[in-house]
Amino acid sequence: MSRNFILTTYLNKYGNTKGNKNEMKLQNVKPTKYDNLYTKLEAINFLVENLDLRNIKAIWECADGKGNISKFLEDKGFLVLKTDKEEDFMKTDIDCDMIITNPPYSLKDKFLKRAFELGRPFAMLLPITTLESAKRNEIFRDKSIQVLIPNKRFDFTGKKNCWFATAWFCWKCNLPEQLNFRRVSSY
Repeated sequence: MSRNFILTTYLNKYGNTKGNKNEMKLQNVKPTKYDNLYTKLEAINFLVENLDLRNIKAIWECADGKGNISKFLEDKGFLVLKTDKEEDFMKTDIDCDMIITNPPYSLKDKFLKRAFELGRPFAMLLPITTLESAKRNEIFRDKSIQVLIPNKRFDFTGKKNCWFATAWFCWKCNLPEQLNFRRVSSY
């Protein structure tokens, strides 16, 4: 079953989509090999263990890829609304309680900007170097971004030696600090 079919079925059934009247013009960004690093269950479990999700019912996974995040969350009892195209996220507003995703890293600025525009709590798995940009630094400071930082690197490749560190960049998730250093439990 295609992701577009799932989204269309949801929108037809519930009709709670809000078209963005001020459609964003998308820049052509060249995808990189780092855009297809799919989320491992250990990374999703780390997020779920460290967030209070008791009041969250519907989650939008807007970069569903192979479905690792959505399958894990569905197994935990959440309603997960799935889209997988950049345009779906940039032009659609799905009624949900939270956005949880691992977006293509070459598009992280667009995904962050759009998530802030939507105004819902979100958690995005991004390279820790996302903190390095002067522009993002200003936005993160103004928006009070919170970062959930694991004590190890998640293995995206299966080679057990991932060359970069990632963290969950969270907004409106009520974490105790802006920087939250936590241990990864065995999964």
